[in-house]
Amino acid sequence: MNTDRNHREGRSCHLPFFFVDCGRNPRKDEHSRHSQDNDSSYLHDCDGHRHSCDSRPVGTAKHPGTISSDDRSRSSFIWRLSLRRCILPASTLKRKHLIRHVTIVILLLTTSGCPGRQEPTTTRGTIAIECDEAIFPVMKKQAEDFERSYRDARIIIRPVGARTAMVDFINDSIQVIATARPFNSEELEAITASKIQYHEYLVAFDAVAVILNKENPIKRLRISQLDSILTGTLPRWPSRTGRGNNIEVVLCGLNSSTNEIVSSTILGNKLFAPWASYFDSSSQVVQYVRNSPNAIGIVGLSWLQGVEQAVTVASLGNPNSAPDTIQPVGQFYSPAQANVYRRYYPITTRLYMYNREILRTVGLGFIAYVISAPGQKVFQENGLVPATMPVRLVETTSKQVNPQ
Repeated sequence: MNTDRNHREGRSCHLPFFFVDCGRNPRKDEHSRHSQDNDSSYLHDCDGHRHSCDSRPVGTAKHPGTISSDDRSRSSFIWRLSLRRCILPASTLKRKHLIRHVTIVILLLTTSGCPGRQEPTTTRGTIAIECDEAIFPVMKKQAEDFERSYRDARIIIRPVGARTAMVDFINDSIQVIATARPFNSEELEAITASKIQYHEYLVAFDAVAVILNKENPIKRLRISQLDSILTGTLPRWPSRTGRGNNIEVVLCGLNSSTNEIVSSTILGNKLFAPWASYFDSSSQVVQYVRNSPNAIGIVGLSWLQGVEQAVTVASLGNPNSAPDTIQPVGQFYSPAQANVYRRYYPITTRLYMYNREILRTVGLGFIAYVISAPGQKVFQENGLVPATMPVRLVETTSKQVNPQ
């Protein structure tokens, strides 16, 4: 046939298309066929042959359940004829085989995997979150509560310095971070230059506690005193306290947000004392102050849970000013939740979470949990102040009530 000759000579031959046109019967008389020359239901193949569109699949009977021998022979002939007219050049066949194989491979890759494997969602999956070491205890409890609520979720909290978490976030090494300070100007410039899109969530109010050894009689410190002690201007405890010994300043790592906050709010960005000792974690700071009578340290509030009675948490104040027009001048304030909430305590800060994920994964689900009522309750139970839920201040008294 002409198609076979075209195939052998390398000519191109297009595959004829057959449309389903309901209600049209290809077996018409000769007059009807000639009258349909311009009908779109009749298509021509590469040899100029015309093909009609039958509403019934080839080889089916006129009446359901019966197939006549005439229908079988006719349908067989039409089927053979169609096959012979659909022979394609070798290059086209190779291309079709390649497309078929690539499609099969893609299907295998998208459907293969472990049996029962489920796609991650906001409550299912695993994510690693870099957490500012200053707030590690409370964020670890947040992750534990989230995992108890959602058994298919796993949150890995990695304690690092705030600066380390910020750099990893900017470099796209981590998708979610939690810090006790916002991005500084240098970090914001890097974010702007890199055109990084991210989301910021204020999740709680925090504070930096100044801790002393229990044997130290000092319970209160003026802001100016704390400045002199931490910068080394005042190297010895006042002799009137009965000690007169060298002060040991103990701090967390150089990249700790605790140090940055105290340096900016109390020291005026001055350097800490040259003899200050630095530890890898706030828990080591607490332990050292607990065992050293001359030590003074600074830690985040959540590190005091369970050790409040083992160290002295100093109250801070400024004798020449008041936090607002209601409070008297010269008052000292502890980092109690009410004082942190009203900003009476001088070293308060904010706890943020940052997210650069664009998908609804478990990282976004964890952030949603932290800012919800259950997550905010975790902050409240660990000495911090909720940021997304209403706060009610309750005044308590230690005076005994005498029943009448």
